[in-house]
Amino acid sequence: EQVAVSDEVVSLYTVSSGLRSEKDSIWVLNSNGVVLVEFFAPWCGHCQALTPTWEKAANVLNGVASVAALDADAHQSLAEEFGIRGFPTIKVFAPGKPPVDYQGARDVKPIAELALQQVKALLKDRLAGKASGGSSEKSQPSASVELNSRNFDELVLKSKELWIVEFFAPW
Repeated sequence: EQVAVSDEVVSLYTVSSGLRSEKDSIWVLNSNGVVLVEFFAPWCGHCQALTPTWEKAANVLNGVASVAALDADAHQSLAEEFGIRGFPTIKVFAPGKPPVDYQGARDVKPIAELALQQVKALLKDRLAGKASGGSSEKSQPSASVELNSRNFDELVLKSKELWIVEFFAPW
C-alpha cells in the first residue's frame, strides 16, 4: 500500500506534533512497518477534538509505529480510494495486509494497543517467513548495523528509535 501524506495537516497539527509529514511536500509511504493514518477534514469538530489525542499517540508510538494525518479534503482521490465516508477515520496499514479500520475509543491507550497488536502480528509473520522484512527476504537490505565506539552514541544513544543491540566477544 502507498499512502500520500501532505503537510497540509498544519491546519490541525503543528510541525512539532510528532506526526509523520514533511514541509511543503507529499510524503509517500511505502513502509515496512505499521502505520496509523487519521483521515480528517479541517472543518470537522470531531477531528479538531481528536487532535491532542492523535499528537499524544504519535509521541507514545514514536519508534514503534508511524502515525500520520491526511487532510481528506485536500486529497479527495486518496480518501475515495480508501473508502473514507466520515471524519475522522483512522486506518491501520501493515505490510502485505489490507488496511484495518479503527473502531475503538478516541483515546491514546486503545489506539496504542491496536498499534501494538498490529506490530505483534507483523513480527509473528516475519518470524514465520510470511511478511516482508524478515530474514527470508533476500532483496531487502540488512537492518543490522555494526556498532563501534565511534558511532554508538550517535546511532543508538541519540536516536528516538528503539534499538536491539547484541554485545558479543569475537572469540
